[in-house]
Amino acid sequence: MILLIPVAFCTNALAENFSYMHSLKSAEKSIGDLDIFSRLENLSPDKVESLYESKGNDIQKLMTMRSLTGDSTGAAEAFRWRYFLSKSKPSIAQENQETLESVTAENALEAIVAKAKMHQIVILNEAHQEPIHRVFAAKVARELKKIGFNYLAGETFRPNIPQKPGYVDTSMGFYLREPMFGEFIRNAIKDKWNFVGYDVYPEGPNIADLAREREFGAAQNIIRQIFSKDPNAKVFIYVGYGHARKEPAYTDEKTYASLAAVLQHRLGVEPLTINQSDMFSHGDKETDNPVYRKVLERFPSSNPIVLKKTEGEYAVLSGRPGYDMEVFHPDGTMLSETGRPIWMQKAAGLYALAIPSELLPKDRRRLIQAFHVEDGPNAVPADMVMVEVGRPPKALMLPAGKFRLTYEE
Repeated sequence: MILLIPVAFCTNALAENFSYMHSLKSAEKSIGDLDIFSRLENLSPDKVESLYESKGNDIQKLMTMRSLTGDSTGAAEAFRWRYFLSKSKPSIAQENQETLESVTAENALEAIVAKAKMHQIVILNEAHQEPIHRVFAAKVARELKKIGFNYLAGETFRPNIPQKPGYVDTSMGFYLREPMFGEFIRNAIKDKWNFVGYDVYPEGPNIADLAREREFGAAQNIIRQIFSKDPNAKVFIYVGYGHARKEPAYTDEKTYASLAAVLQHRLGVEPLTINQSDMFSHGDKETDNPVYRKVLERFPSSNPIVLKKTEGEYAVLSGRPGYDMEVFHPDGTMLSETGRPIWMQKAAGLYALAIPSELLPKDRRRLIQAFHVEDGPNAVPADMVMVEVGRPPKALMLPAGKFRLTYEE
């Protein structure tokens, strides 16, 4: 299939409020010389511990900025560094091995939608560095809208996000500056979701207090902005990591409970909670959760799946209680002839566009960006890719549409 994408050229960089290159360079400067990360296996245990303490947060920042600038492969590489330094490799518990022998696989999207029909609130999480999770979230959102869900609340949304934004721009939230997240929100705007920002960031010296106050404050904001006005609202909440867990259950305001647990207690409504932050590929079988690899071997699939137990409930094999379902993504980290991961074609349905020669850098590197022509100032790019002198340029990966191209350097 040949897709013709009309392109308007624009050589000035988007720079008004947020510069992707500036933020990436800042993360690269903080982490310093990357050479040491190619020699991690040769470091002494003391050096590994010291490196994790001194550079763990910097690796996280680099991982995030690589993801935001369209480099999911580079983000996965940074994840592997942090994973190795943290020495947190999981194993397959005996009960998980026994469960694996009796479960059946179901299409994750279909199973989630079927379960969602029995719930007023659906909470799906992500790993913040993984664009593929936003691709799946967009598909979930589209199907939930069809069955009556009308509020989309997101951890990343700024508190005063417009309920009906005209287009997705970089001021709406940090993580949605990533192209796949931007496309998720762009489609949600077209589907006429009501957007709700709820997150809070309390200040103080006690980390445990701050974590607890954040969950309680977030739940309070969701209740105030949605359920106090519309008690029968059907809400899709998109979060990072453990905010979606219903365990530990809420006991009192002095004890930690996640957003999901607090909402369940205060509303008397049990949310459907789904984990997709564990069972996916990091581009290295040694880094992937061993349960994940076992499941892929037993249930090869080109689509995300969930595992159903014989008694009808769904299996959660990550060792993290409090989720109703756990999504296993197919491994799409391998690169295609475009130089980009194959999930961009297979899961996201994107098409390759070669970068025009007049946009290629004359020296060093350049971040090439593609914007939907209908989007306004400070829009989130539909895609972006780093091009470096002396290396074959990777392709832009885009949906059908008309785009303007620009760059930052």
